[in-house]
Amino acid sequence: MSAALSGCGGGDDEGPLANAGGTTDGGAGGAGGTAGNAGSAAGGTAGGGAGAGGGGAASAPFTVRNGVCKPRSEPGPEPIYEIDSVFGHVGSMVGSGDTLYFAESADFDDIPPRIARLEAAGTPTTLVAGAHARQLRIFGATLYYLEDDTLKSVDLATNGAAPVELNTVANILAYDDQHVVYKDETNIYSVAVGAADLTGAVTLHAADSIVSVAIGNGILYLSNGDGVARVGLDGTGAAAVVPDDDFSDIGLMVSDGTSLYLDDDDQLQVVAVGGGSPRTFGLAGPDALFDDTAEFANILPAGDIIYWADDGESYGWSALDGSRCGILGTHNGIFEGGAALTNSYLYAHGEETIYRVDRVE
Repeated sequence: MSAALSGCGGGDDEGPLANAGGTTDGGAGGAGGTAGNAGSAAGGTAGGGAGAGGGGAASAPFTVRNGVCKPRSEPGPEPIYEIDSVFGHVGSMVGSGDTLYFAESADFDDIPPRIARLEAAGTPTTLVAGAHARQLRIFGATLYYLEDDTLKSVDLATNGAAPVELNTVANILAYDDQHVVYKDETNIYSVAVGAADLTGAVTLHAADSIVSVAIGNGILYLSNGDGVARVGLDGTGAAAVVPDDDFSDIGLMVSDGTSLYLDDDDQLQVVAVGGGSPRTFGLAGPDALFDDTAEFANILPAGDIIYWADDGESYGWSALDGSRCGILGTHNGIFEGGAALTNSYLYAHGEETIYRVDRVE
């Protein structure tokens, strides 16, 4: 992906970049006076045509100011799947290979809840019937999910054997394939996946004022809204990552083990896991109800490209260096959507619809 980003300009320029979303016909663009429509993986309009016609500026799907990329609304594809119920809900999603797994339910159990599997653009099939699932994750060939106060797993290699109950504990916040993180009124703890009880639990951090957590490479990150702390899931190595700042509103966090990605109000930021001052490099799409910028609802790091869904109607991507970004589509709801990555695609969902677009190259 770094090759796709090389040579992209616009670091501190205000206004649209001419090479954002055009096809590779920069020669025609130059003849008409536009700024080199070199084309991008975001897809979009034929960039050079406007220049060849006599100097008109190419329409770009983003603007860059001071290293922060702001996308403009772009039409997206039609859904590849829609729940056959006015009360339907698509929930948590996760990808493996090019297969998508997602939770599906409906108010009043209008349709039976389940974890479904979707391959290509075919009809979803049921993996786990009757599951009111959330926080789907895949580690190796195993799908994990939360249902009520229980962490469960399903062996994907056996094409969906009966779920296994791993841990039952109230207020599970997050987990990986080795640790379950939960809280009570006083503290936040970790316990081993599959532990018979909580006697071996480790106290990690006081629970008071913590608004969000994230796990990456055996480290728990905790935000109180004003700053971020970290602690090992074994209880060691507690430290500050982002110092408290009364002007911040740090909510959603995701770590790829090297960097921590933050939704700070309506800004997408990155900071090294060792700590420092976050750098803002992206904004979400427009707010669905007001003429403003939405906040991020999902953040999916993938090297130099960060994919996301926001709590407006949009899903898209931002280059980590802030040089480019784009909205890949909009979903059918006016509130928070979700997203998942597979090898080839970004999947996104609205209230009862699922969309699929190619990943940015």
